[in-house]
Amino acid sequence: MKKLTTNMKKKVPYDLFTLGDTTIDLFYQVDEKSEYCSIDQKSCVVCFSFGDKLPVKSFVRSMAGNSTNVAVSASRLGLNVAFWTVVGEDGNGKEIVNGLKNEGVSTQFVTYDKKHPTNVHVVLHYKGDRTIFVYHQPFTYPKISLPQTSWVYFSSAGKGFEKHHPQLIKEIRRVHARLAFNPGTYQLSLGYKVLLPILKECEILFVNREEAAGILGVTPSSSYRELLQGLISLGPRHVVITDGQAGAAATDGVDYWFIGLFGGERFEATGAGDAFAAGVLSGLIQGNSFFEALRWGPVNSWGAVSKIGPQAGLFTFAQLRSHLKKNPNFKPTRLS
Repeated sequence: MKKLTTNMKKKVPYDLFTLGDTTIDLFYQVDEKSEYCSIDQKSCVVCFSFGDKLPVKSFVRSMAGNSTNVAVSASRLGLNVAFWTVVGEDGNGKEIVNGLKNEGVSTQFVTYDKKHPTNVHVVLHYKGDRTIFVYHQPFTYPKISLPQTSWVYFSSAGKGFEKHHPQLIKEIRRVHARLAFNPGTYQLSLGYKVLLPILKECEILFVNREEAAGILGVTPSSSYRELLQGLISLGPRHVVITDGQAGAAATDGVDYWFIGLFGGERFEATGAGDAFAAGVLSGLIQGNSFFEALRWGPVNSWGAVSKIGPQAGLFTFAQLRSHLKKNPNFKPTRLS
């Protein structure tokens, strides 16, 4: 097994620099006993009648977005984090910037767009899972200039950001950073050929099982090993595939691992994958091997799914370390 660690003693301004769109998420919890809504487990669909007024049990709002969630989580886990994003000159934009500052995340690289409002997504929370209505504003993304950072985490961005891929790769190489990539909905729609230069630059690729299958053009029922081998052949040095309540699989191109869920029943699933990625990255940046960092992912993810919203339940470093110490036998196993 190859060892992947980062020297924490290296003097750089940031441990992690995250890039991507941010949003305000509006969470509506549908009453599980509601007569207006039903779930079909076999078809994996939630149904409600068109034209109905659907009563909800609770309402929560939170700043969110893949890169936002990872930035907040990594900061709570003790890393020095900065976030590059675009927001509107509105109350939602100010709410996000103030929220990031309160979490200890640098907002030096946040840009305000005068023409477009801040992204807002709607999330329906029902029986432990969620459906998200996503819209990315047509922002004009500014030129990217990276500060000194050990790692870059790049995730969901809207139409037009793909023009910046060559510049992003150039900047990553200039500052000698490592890239973690978690493609968002729009980025995945571009197809793997457009993403190939990013994938080849990637130190770690984070995707879920359905996304992995979509990139490779195969069925999601393909085995973990087949999916991991297919993705690693596209260029990433490490690949992590999350698979909801089934667990996660990962490879460094030499060894193939599986790790199950940690903790008890999940309450709301938004941000579970982001928390997993933040846990793994934080483990690596704090000097652990890839094998050990894979333990951090499910533990951190359990914190995220324990409360409504992607950030309310995220652990601090002390909390995560406590769970790891109390559960030394929670570790990856080799894939057959």
